[in-house]
Amino acid sequence: MPEVFQAHPDLLFQLVAMMSPNALIKNGIPVCRAQQMPGQFIVTLPAAYHAGFSQGVNCCEAVNFATADWLPWGFDAIQRYRLYRRLPVFSHEELVLQCAKPEIRAQLPPEMFSFVLGEVQRIRNLEKHLRSRLRDAQKAGMLVVRCETKTGKKTIDTLRDRNCVICNHVLFMSGVTCECSPGKLVCLNHVDHLCACPQSRRCLHIRATLNEIEAIFEDAQDYARFLSDPSPTHKIQSIPASPPSSPAVPSPKRTKKIESVSSPLSQALDGPNVEEDAEPIMGVQFEQLTEDQMSELRHKPRKNKHRIEL
Repeated sequence: MPEVFQAHPDLLFQLVAMMSPNALIKNGIPVCRAQQMPGQFIVTLPAAYHAGFSQGVNCCEAVNFATADWLPWGFDAIQRYRLYRRLPVFSHEELVLQCAKPEIRAQLPPEMFSFVLGEVQRIRNLEKHLRSRLRDAQKAGMLVVRCETKTGKKTIDTLRDRNCVICNHVLFMSGVTCECSPGKLVCLNHVDHLCACPQSRRCLHIRATLNEIEAIFEDAQDYARFLSDPSPTHKIQSIPASPPSSPAVPSPKRTKKIESVSSPLSQALDGPNVEEDAEPIMGVQFEQLTEDQMSELRHKPRKNKHRIEL
């Protein structure tokens, strides 16, 4: 068996081999045996090796399902798929961000939302890290565009149902193309493996800016705080990311006062023109803004409007 795994490292994914239970027991691996009868269900936990066979003619069905506490296991599975270049069934990032939406998270048990919050934070941290490595590429002329563009009544999504040509990861948050081969996309982990062209010929496709991703994380964080302390005195300090009428169980009202932030005000309001080398403003105190002032800040014209912040 070791020789077979050396020749085919993805052998378990192919579902063509079955290990002897005796071999597992000899190596100190616990083995559980069960006989499934008609009308019975067997639940297999994530990352558990399992095998079975029929003792006669039967008709059975297998269904994949998961609760919110499966999300960390799902991330580990996606990384394993990338290692073996196996096509995933769905986008893990899209699933997590869908679960973070107010209308979806309201249906989750409160104790399960912490797993969603942890995965949103992981996505935010990974995108920050990977995009920071492309700062020099952007300065060298790499174009940055949103993956969704509207042409009349039709919306074209350059990342929809696209996979990295290197690791087959589903490209939901970001991907890179080059003029020499516009049909090929790679994830931000494999930009150097795309081609030998200069950065000025490449294009970074993004679904959301880092400011928008940060806003999603902060909104999820505020909702988690509300779940832990739902008293009327609890106030959330971020601007709502969606209309209050959308969720079945509305999130608490948020105050407009920001007591302390670690980034410039324009970045907190998702402005695309924050200088890349600007030093963060630490511990700045902001006065409470009225609705008219907030609207004016959002719609105030900005310079370099064609530039998109990574």
